[in-house]
This record gives sequence, C-alpha cells and structure tokens, in this order.
Amino acid sequence: MNRTHQLKHYLWHLVRATNSGGHGVHSPFLFDFIRNVVMEKHPFYCFESIEKQRDALTGNTTLIELNDFGTGHRHQRRIGEIARVALKPARQAQLLFRICARYQFKNILELGTCLGITTLYLSAVDSTLRCTSVEGSEALSEIARRQLALNGRSNTQIITLNLDTGLLALLEKSGIQDLIFIDANHRYEAVTDYFAHCINFIHDNSIIVIDDPYWSEGMTRAWNEIKLHPRVKASIDLYHMGILFFNPAYANKQYRVFF
Repeated sequence: MNRTHQLKHYLWHLVRATNSGGHGVHSPFLFDFIRNVVMEKHPFYCFESIEKQRDALTGNTTLIELNDFGTGHRHQRRIGEIARVALKPARQAQLLFRICARYQFKNILELGTCLGITTLYLSAVDSTLRCTSVEGSEALSEIARRQLALNGRSNTQIITLNLDTGLLALLEKSGIQDLIFIDANHRYEAVTDYFAHCINFIHDNSIIVIDDPYWSEGMTRAWNEIKLHPRVKASIDLYHMGILFFNPAYANKQYRVFF
C-alpha cells in the first residue's frame, strides 16, 4: 500500500470525476447504471442485518492464524482488526448488491472472501442465484461460512484455494459468470493474471469489478492496462472500484464518477 500514491490519485479523481447523475453519458445502459445503481441510496431489506454482523466482527477480539501465500509465513491477527482494515465499507459492498439486483444476475464469482461480509451482500439478492467465493486462508473461510450460516444462505459456496495456482481450474468447473468481483491479491502480476483467466468466462452483458485500483502503483498499472483490453467496451472508475463492461454497443467509453 502506498499512501502517497493513493492520495495523489484521489485528488486527481476529485478533479476529473463527474457527479452529474449520468448526464452526458450517451449509452442508455450506462446512464441507467450510473443513475440507478451507482447513485442509488435506497436501503434494501437485507442491509441492516448484514451491517449488524459487520459490527459483531469488528468487536471480536479473537486471535486467528493466517497464512501468507506470498511469503510462506504465518502470523496472528484479531478478527476485529481484520474487519476494520480489510472489509469493504458498507456503501461499496451495497453497490455490488445493487448490481446483482438490477440485472438479476444468477452466477456470481468473488475472488477474495475475507470475513464474508461482501459475500453476504452478493448472495442476498435472490436465493436462486449461485455465488462462489474464493479465499486463500482456511481460517477466514471458516469465519465467512459462519456468517453465511447465520443468514441461512444455501446458495453460496466458499472455497479455500490459492488463486495463483487454482483459478483456471475453478473457472473451468464453474462456467460462464454474470458478475466477477476481484478483491484478492493486490499485486500487478496477480490482478492481470486473474483478469486474463476471467475474461474467457464471461458474456457480453457480464460485469467485472476490480477492487482498489489505486491501492498501489502496481494495481493502478494493472487497472490502466485492463480497461484497454480489446474485450472491454466501457469502464467506470469510482476510485475505490473499477467497473468493466463488455457489450460492443458501449462504444469504448471510459468514465470517472464521484461515488
């Protein structure tokens, strides 16, 4: 994480981003997306209960042991510390819920489960959708499974897997996805590799969301390269998230939106 890099790009985003509610966006789909998905503030039925689970995790002082695939080291952290630092803020997690709800997505893949709060939002839309979430740490996977069990979510599978070696096999087994949320290893090589695999398991109306494109110089480099991929037909940069669209009707437009 590079705080100077993040601040520089945040200030640049404030200068360049639009807060027009979609005005000036010529694509009817993207206008609707900005106005009725990104800008929507309606508190849906499930939000309160999920946020209560977030609060419980934040106050949990239990120590758990985590493994770091990058270094091979193991270390201990308190659940509450992980919740405060690593969980997506409510507004960002709720945006993922609204994407799934607005377009009635049925096949969802999350790369990076953490404690399962974002997973709860992704799976809350419809009991008939299929949500698969992948986490490298067995300890975090178990906590996330408990969060899902508290909500009776039977439409979600949490898999403990090293994405650097196992993502392609998982995608081949899971098939075409409507929404893919990439929130795992934040290194340039990892993110570009994940995207290169995922791009072969989407359709024209799929959406891929990349978390924290300005987390580091490597993440920003990955984001800038990915949004220029030939299959990407439009992108929306929210600073905290980068959203990719693949329908040829969207005419290769890139937007920055204040969120």
